[in-house]
Amino acid sequence: MWRTFTLNNNQKGITLIEVFLSVVIISTVMVGVLAVMIHTVTMSTLIDFDYTATNISKSRLERARSLVETSGFSALTQADFGEVDTLLGSDFRRSTTVTNPHASNTRLTKVEVEVEYKYRGAWKENAAVTMTTVFPNIE
Repeated sequence: MWRTFTLNNNQKGITLIEVFLSVVIISTVMVGVLAVMIHTVTMSTLIDFDYTATNISKSRLERARSLVETSGFSALTQADFGEVDTLLGSDFRRSTTVTNPHASNTRLTKVEVEVEYKYRGAWKENAAVTMTTVFPNIE
């Protein structure tokens, strides 16, 4: 593969073109590996944000469930969940909507929790995590 040339009978070496081609090939491979690494880190960060947002939604729904169990069904519709909560150093924004009656049935109440998060300084509103549950009035 390597062409060598002889200046004298005892001197051998690699041409400058071969060195240049080796550097180009190695650089091309390294750029590809670096691009894969950057994409992997970005996806890992987004998955971490989605996981945290899911847990924030889940905790709010658990709070609503606990409120129904401890204070009764009517406490759910009177609860003040607040319009928008900003959580975890202003990186997450949670909103809770309580709808009563749900689907024209007075014995059902729908609770919907939506969590948005900041990624690279901007709110990812199109990628918000939304969890919904319906509570039946069994009192």
